[in-house]
Amino acid sequence: MKFNHVLENEKCENLKLTPEKFMELIGYNEEKLDRKVDILSVEEFDKYTRKLIRYEVSSNEKVEAYLLIPKNIKGKVPGVLAIHGTDKGDEYKLGKSTAAGICKNDELGYGLELCLNGYVVICPDRFPYESRRIEEANFYSDFIKKNSISKKTNVNESYRMFKCSKLLYSGHTEMGCEMFEMKRAIDVLQSFEEVNSEKIGVIGSGEGGLLAMLTIFLDKRIKVGCANYNMYFASNLYSDTNMKFIKGFDMCISIPGLNKYDAECDILSGIAPRPFIFTRNSKNEFEQHFQKVSDRVREKYLDMRVPNKYSSIVFNSESSFPQDIREKCYYWIAKWMKVK
Repeated sequence: MKFNHVLENEKCENLKLTPEKFMELIGYNEEKLDRKVDILSVEEFDKYTRKLIRYEVSSNEKVEAYLLIPKNIKGKVPGVLAIHGTDKGDEYKLGKSTAAGICKNDELGYGLELCLNGYVVICPDRFPYESRRIEEANFYSDFIKKNSISKKTNVNESYRMFKCSKLLYSGHTEMGCEMFEMKRAIDVLQSFEEVNSEKIGVIGSGEGGLLAMLTIFLDKRIKVGCANYNMYFASNLYSDTNMKFIKGFDMCISIPGLNKYDAECDILSGIAPRPFIFTRNSKNEFEQHFQKVSDRVREKYLDMRVPNKYSSIVFNSESSFPQDIREKCYYWIAKWMKVK
């Protein structure tokens, strides 16, 4: 409790969270890796081609992703990084398959929908989702045995917390790894001949929404971004009135020293003057906080004389990312990519 008070007292309005400072806080570490991309399978559909690819994200780990390429394109077209959200069923069973439109969760299939709108889209598996679940690892049984984990427990949640803790001991964070992996995904996306590397966008929902926001903040190659996210981040993760048990995603966004900054406002303002649209469901506890942050970000875009490049939408729905809101996001991307 005392530690939280110290952080709040140290918080200073003149202390600005820049991309460089954020990378320092998350222990961002960029490795030189093999640029080779393995194509594991190719499936042809009426309007697009789906490739299952694999590439390095560290010296000892490769990641699988779906690459979606629209058919009958002429010349190079814009590319989009679609960062998957979380399926409400088994939270870790599906990753890239949701964004690629393979599973039945339509509101998370924005990667496929954008492909059908004319973009080349990459949908990578994040840790520890789908192909990166601990059940797919050769040390699965040993991990359960050594950590006395019941099979009824969400073992991937424990696995995620284990990796987060291990990274902290080495001076890094899970968020640092996530951000490097998003950069690698864009490297891979730009390497395909169908992609106009000068026109790259990013979109995400839920956890993917936060990562979309952070990725465009850190990577200047991204020209336009969309995030569907309920503003659950550093300033409201822990406080005197919010004592909660930490979970896997909480560990991912627990970044040493971040409470010293006005993180959400600095990050969203730091995206300017690039176009960014933020959408969120009104049915959450962070509504007032979001509105305050959004108003200040609008002022930043106005000061830069590009007020039309920032938009925020608050919707009321039982869906986390309803179709009409997704369509507004697609229109936003097309508008700023100048796609007809």
